[in-house]
Amino acid sequence: MSRIDDEIMELRERVARLEEQVRQYEEAPARGSYVRWFVTGFLVVVGLMAAGLVSLVVIQFLVW
Repeated sequence: MSRIDDEIMELRERVARLEEQVRQYEEAPARGSYVRWFVTGFLVVVGLMAAGLVSLVVIQFLVW
């Protein structure tokens, strides 16, 4: 075999490996976006802090 034939075989093997990797990537379960999780967590924390502040205001109003 010539050098070109060897390179063609090597490229075909690489293509087969890459196609397998692409297939595995496409079949993998989808992960959520980290940005979406961060924003959701941030909004939950801000909401809880706001609810705590409102409850403190209500309690102080009732105590006075």
